[in-house]
Amino acid sequence: MTQTKIELVKTDRMEMEYFKFGQGEKTLVILPGLSLQNVMLLADAVEEAYACMKDAFTIYVFERRKNLPVDYTIKEIADDVAKAIEILNLKPVYLFGTSFGGMIAIELAANYQELVERVVVGSTSANVTDEQFQIFAQWIKLAKEKNYLDLCLSFGENVYPKEIFENNKQAFMDMANAIRDEDVVRFITLAKSMKNYQALDDVKRIQCPMLVIGDKTDRIFGQEGSKDIVSGIKENIEIYFYEGYGHAVYDLAPNYKDRLIEFYTK
Repeated sequence: MTQTKIELVKTDRMEMEYFKFGQGEKTLVILPGLSLQNVMLLADAVEEAYACMKDAFTIYVFERRKNLPVDYTIKEIADDVAKAIEILNLKPVYLFGTSFGGMIAIELAANYQELVERVVVGSTSANVTDEQFQIFAQWIKLAKEKNYLDLCLSFGENVYPKEIFENNKQAFMDMANAIRDEDVVRFITLAKSMKNYQALDDVKRIQCPMLVIGDKTDRIFGQEGSKDIVSGIKENIEIYFYEGYGHAVYDLAPNYKDRLIEFYTK
């Protein structure tokens, strides 16, 4: 059980869980990627991972809304997060989204420019091709079949470098036993929202400074996902590629958080 306090923000049409930590003057909002478990269960681990940012930032981490609609678009998710930011009076925020969360961050920065001071997106794409969606289609299939073991193993194998996956294979197998059916229903709904996701026109509307971080060995979106984002912006945009950390570079690269701090404090 997490020791971090889980809070709830409500509107007339949705409820969204979040947790916060840190005591800095700047507000950082983290939008995590697609997960097989409720992100709130990982609150202590997230706080530990971002401990180096706690003095400079007060950090908010949002889960997706409760009671997801059957069809829930990435733009609608961004709308809900924007409403939560406004209700909590957090604006303007420094925004960080990884993978699926990066797509939400793109929509926020494009459509709610007054809310976002600077934005970093990692291991993501603004143009999910049919080829890129194949892995998500496979995960959706396994989830619908309730084949949680193969789902977790495929997740680990594609998100993490081979050596790390092999060394932690048992942990992914154990994770399969902890998955709840209701979490898998949410997972399927959110994964489906990436099919045919195309936000290259939205990217062109982003006005705030933006940093795009990728990894050359990302098996989910490759380098093209990051390059597509940058191609749509003519100024106030930076891009950086790691190599060897895979899709989960945001968890694995030792200086990743330092790169965020440097960009946010320019």
